Order: sequence, then structure tokens, then C-alpha cells
Amino acid sequence: MSNAVRKLTGAVSRYAPIVSADITAAPPQRSRTPYRRRVGVRSSTLSIRDLRSLARDPQEASPEEVEANESLRPRTRAACEHAIRPCPWVGCKFNLYLDVNTAGGLKLNWPEIEPLDMDPSASCVLDIAKRGAMKLISIGRMMNLTRERVRQLEDIALARARSTTESLDVL
Repeated sequence: MSNAVRKLTGAVSRYAPIVSADITAAPPQRSRTPYRRRVGVRSSTLSIRDLRSLARDPQEASPEEVEANESLRPRTRAACEHAIRPCPWVGCKFNLYLDVNTAGGLKLNWPEIEPLDMDPSASCVLDIAKRGAMKLISIGRMMNLTRERVRQLEDIALARARSTTESLDVL
């Protein structure tokens, strides 16, 4: 028996219960694996060129408006810990709505929603860290990352922490 025939026989025997079942019955439901990324929720990146074209729009705020908004922005964790959630300050390095990459582009982690439509309990990295230990899949859902990417980031952070403590021990 050739390999092609063996594969075909295996495929037919695997699907035989489905084929011989009552046709009027509902098709079997596929279970959704919890670690798979949902389709259509991927992040998007705005390049420097995209940002320049957006900067040319006449919607720019006056310097007085920018200064007034900056005066309202919390400067310490104690000042922002009990502030409104989801956090409206997307320019903060702890906000999960967007990231700035090394080339200067902006990565929108949640491009299909507005910053104020985010989950209030997951808009700030510091709020998530305050919860303590969590599973990779939970962290990935909050940050719109796969659990493998969360694991990689964890390894990178631990390696940096180890190298920092080793360099401090040398001193």
C-alpha cells in the first residue's frame, strides 16, 4: 500500500463518524483554543511618514491647550494610582494603548478601539503589575500579545535583571 493511499485511508476513517451521522443534526462545534489570537485584533504600526502626514492636519492644539493638559497629567504613581480608568494619558510609558518603537513609529496595540474604550482594569502596566503573579495567557490578552511573546519578553527582562545585579555585585 502506497503512502498516498495510507493517508487517504486514514483521512476517510478519521471523518467516517461525521459522514455517517444524521445529516439533519447540527455540525460538531469546534472548541476554540484559549491561547490562539483572535483574528482581526492585531496591532498596527504608524511609521514616521504616517505620523508626519497626520501632523500636517489642521487639528493641532494651541500651545496654551497643550500646557493646560500637561499640567493635569500625573507625575508620580501615587498621583495616578486613583485617577480615572481607563487612563487617558496615552503618552505615558506605562499606558498599554500604544508603544513607541526604536525607529520612532507608534504601535497601536488596540487599533479598533479608542483609548477611553479600553478595559479599565488593563489600561496601565502598573495596575496589572500590582495584581501579582498571572498566567502568560492572561497577560497576553491584556497586552494584545501571544503567550509566546509574553514568555520571550519575560526572559529578556529576567536576563537584564540578572546582568544588572551581576554588574552591581562586581562594584
